[in-house]
Amino acid sequence: MSDVTKTQIKALKDQFEKIDQDDPVEIDSVAASLTALHLAIASHTLSTLETSLDQIFICFEISKVMFFYADTVVRNPEFWDEENHVNRMLCSNNFKMAEADMGFSGSLLNHEVGSLQSATVPDQMIVRQTLGLVERYQQLVGRFHEAASILTELDGRKQSGFNLYDNDQRPDLEGFSAEQSLKQLNLVSSQNAEKAIVLNIEAAGHCMAALKIKGSAQQGIVHDQAALILDRFEILEDARDNRYGFTQIRFG
Repeated sequence: MSDVTKTQIKALKDQFEKIDQDDPVEIDSVAASLTALHLAIASHTLSTLETSLDQIFICFEISKVMFFYADTVVRNPEFWDEENHVNRMLCSNNFKMAEADMGFSGSLLNHEVGSLQSATVPDQMIVRQTLGLVERYQQLVGRFHEAASILTELDGRKQSGFNLYDNDQRPDLEGFSAEQSLKQLNLVSSQNAEKAIVLNIEAAGHCMAALKIKGSAQQGIVHDQAALILDRFEILEDARDNRYGFTQIRFG
């Protein structure tokens, strides 16, 4: 993680510790300002949700390549046990983050939709922005349930003693060797974790801005979301470095 990124995260944590000590400020057009901030928070939260889902599906692909091609890369059961453990932990961590982001963004968008429905003359730009975010949210919820269904099937197979995958699920390496394929998948996974760090910094920044404004009925859930985000960075850094280590150290 770069020094700039570390500085940004530390500054956010310092801000968060002072939130409860500082009096919220009142600003002009607070309702409109809060709506804009809430929509910005929801947008960034959907982005962090999407990166978590991307990471989960990368984990599924890595799992398949390891299952079908491990011995063609290196005959070392202990090594592959460790790699499967790392892959599963990364998948589990991203499920937890995705579930939290899904619940938070859903609550925030429900509140904004309710505000629009009760408005006498709703701002049409805000209406379009909100509906666009709701549509995106619904698409990501669909992806989450798809991922959860796959994981449930894999867990069921493992508990029943069946192979994790059938032969017709063997991945097409598209002309690459298994080693090359794993290198690429782990590199993409590492890059995705780096992207998630940046997006979570942005999401936390918007949360901090909203927490400094007086009058939000959503102050509680925004506060809790900010706390969750600030606890993620160590996990995200570990995810990035574990993947980088596999790609560069083992096969460098």
